[in-house]
Amino acid sequence: MVVVGAGIRKTEQLLPLFEQIVDLTRRHAPQAALACNSGLTDTVEAAERRL
Repeated sequence: MVVVGAGIRKTEQLLPLFEQIVDLTRRHAPQAALACNSGLTDTVEAAERRL
């Protein structure tokens, strides 16, 4: 399970980093579920959606 935080995903300057995270996850852990939260308070909920 990989959860990418909204701070990376929603910040335009960090969009290349978000893309790298997705690419590296697919390459090194293709079986891993990928979830995205919308803030600090819903990380568990984001992970639960993918489990």
